[in-house]
Amino acid sequence: MSDADIIEALRDEVARLKASLEIAEAKATIDAAAIERFKTQVSILRSQRNELRARLFDQTLAEATERRKHAAAKASGGAR
Repeated sequence: MSDADIIEALRDEVARLKASLEIAEAKATIDAAAIERFKTQVSILRSQRNELRARLFDQTLAEATERRKHAAAKASGGAR
């Protein structure tokens, strides 16, 4: 194999490696975009979860307050 053949083979290998690198970089860009979308979705879901927790807490508190009022009314009515 002559020097020219070796140089040509090395150039071919460099070209293949550059193409592989470009493909890998494109895939990485696509993956990064997908990760950002998932992060956004997770953030939205966390926000919704927190809102639902707050609403459930408020509802539970209101129900407990109503039960206490009802029990107090029964107790005061029964004591008469």
